[in-house]
Amino acid sequence: MKIVLAGQLDRVYSNALARASESDWREHVDPAWYEKDRLLFHRAGTLSALSDTVVTAPDWNQPDDEDEESRTAPRGKDPIFAPGMSLTKDLWASLHDDAAGLVEAVDFLSGYSKQSLATLDEIDTPDAWVDNDSPRSLRRASIGAPHAYLIDLLLQPFLAWQAGAVLVIAQADCHVLADVAKFLIDSARPRPFPIPDLRNVAAPDTTSATGRVINLGLQGLTDIEAQRRNPALQSYARQLHAILEAPELTDVGERLKAARPTGAQFTEMADDIAVVVQHAEILNNTGVQVAAHNKIFCRWARRKFSPGGLRTLILA
Repeated sequence: MKIVLAGQLDRVYSNALARASESDWREHVDPAWYEKDRLLFHRAGTLSALSDTVVTAPDWNQPDDEDEESRTAPRGKDPIFAPGMSLTKDLWASLHDDAAGLVEAVDFLSGYSKQSLATLDEIDTPDAWVDNDSPRSLRRASIGAPHAYLIDLLLQPFLAWQAGAVLVIAQADCHVLADVAKFLIDSARPRPFPIPDLRNVAAPDTTSATGRVINLGLQGLTDIEAQRRNPALQSYARQLHAILEAPELTDVGERLKAARPTGAQFTEMADDIAVVVQHAEILNNTGVQVAAHNKIFCRWARRKFSPGGLRTLILA
């Protein structure tokens, strides 16, 4: 099973990668923030260890001798948005620009709920980031932490959809994406790339798809690799994959409970991860009409997406 970590989960995972590559890195100044991130990494690390692959975005760090013009996406026919499509650097740069424009529009027109604004305020602090410009920050240093975070958050579901991976996301970030979906639908704006409809993330009909996943409490990247080789966990991971990737999401909670590995170290704990499994529909451009003078919207409105949804694992 392939996964894409989104939002806060990707942030702590990216921070772990940055710490591993920086010999002079020092701990966060704020102990409370460090503890918060440590608990978040327990979750991100657990799902990473129980997956086969963590799919990450292309590395945006460009060589010093590459100028802006050379990486600009070429003009021409739009790509066919379909799972498995090729993601070139030029295409990713174009998608980044589209995501940035959408983020600015939602912000300018006050499309974020108070809950989402609180999430964005929370990560708008130096303590949230190990460095100023890690590979998946998408130029955070130059455009600001919340803006870059939102661009990442919009592109991560697309990356999961394109790779045929499960999107793993915290509930707070789900509400941010739900705000974006609501903004697009209420304003009848075209979708620049596949974006999941997570507006009903807390709807009552999701209770049947709720269960728990063991929390391995991993501390670092080396722990993830070690647990992937654990025979007891390999069996549990295979069962988990079958549940999360099943075409129909029936009796998910009971199946997750039955899949739990045996052994004293795997007894049910209070900090086990509560999850909701959803198959989110992808917003398409069918029926979206835009004014002819808006060239960007017209171009977006012509984009077609292959049918199919996005399997999403929400960590409640």
